[in-house]
Amino acid sequence: PDSETCHIFRFLLAALAERYSILVHHFVIMANHYHLIVTDQGININRFNQDFNALLAKCMNAKLKRKGTFWEPGDVGDTRLITPQDIIEKAIYSLANPVSAGIVKRAHQDCSRISRIGDIGAPGDALKRPHFYFRTNSQMQKDATLRLCVPNAFSDSPIDYRQNLWERLFARENEIAVERGHRGFMGKKNAMKISAFDRPREDLVSHTLNPRIACCDPKLMRKEKKALRAFRRAYREARAAWLQGDRSVLFPPGTWAMMFFHGAKTMTFKEDILIL
Repeated sequence: PDSETCHIFRFLLAALAERYSILVHHFVIMANHYHLIVTDQGININRFNQDFNALLAKCMNAKLKRKGTFWEPGDVGDTRLITPQDIIEKAIYSLANPVSAGIVKRAHQDCSRISRIGDIGAPGDALKRPHFYFRTNSQMQKDATLRLCVPNAFSDSPIDYRQNLWERLFARENEIAVERGHRGFMGKKNAMKISAFDRPREDLVSHTLNPRIACCDPKLMRKEKKALRAFRRAYREARAAWLQGDRSVLFPPGTWAMMFFHGAKTMTFKEDILIL
């Protein structure tokens, strides 16, 4: 992605994160996908996903002077991260993506397309609304500030969190270099020469897995899976009661569509940290 694409992405991320009370921790912008690690402080992640992906598609279509579908069909892959260790693991996986893809040897060499570890907890970057798609009198705000926040699990030790990320990312980059052997890396300049309209020579493998939970602790993972099954069971029961005309039924915490579109009542929601 070029600098204009990155600016579009970062502005929309900043503006919509502010609108929907989403805390942004990390982001990575790749040629055909992106990674986000965020905390949903309310129950807004679905509205955030919907607006972010829709506006990003419209802006990119306007920039590329094309029409039609921008995203591949399918559900957004949002996964709950259960433990602090899971946050670290997924952050390293995301930040090392340009290295794993063979683009650059070190992630910081692609710093305009990934969130910088050193910016976590900093005041943030002030961004202007891109001219693509948005009219001069658009209701979309003209300015937004993209702030990277320390995950709440590490709020007592932000310096240690950043240092841990630096060390783990450096180690992962070295592992990838060994795995690649003599293949080397494409380099940022060569990557920028690739057309936005290029396609892979072979069809991409369709991934059928779309995990809802990531947890490195097996015992805790079993507990979370049990809770997920309980949520789905409680949702089915509440929906059945709703369809029978009971408008006082409480849906389990995490219910979104029934509350947003139909005004259903839900139980108390606790914040979630997710990788998208």
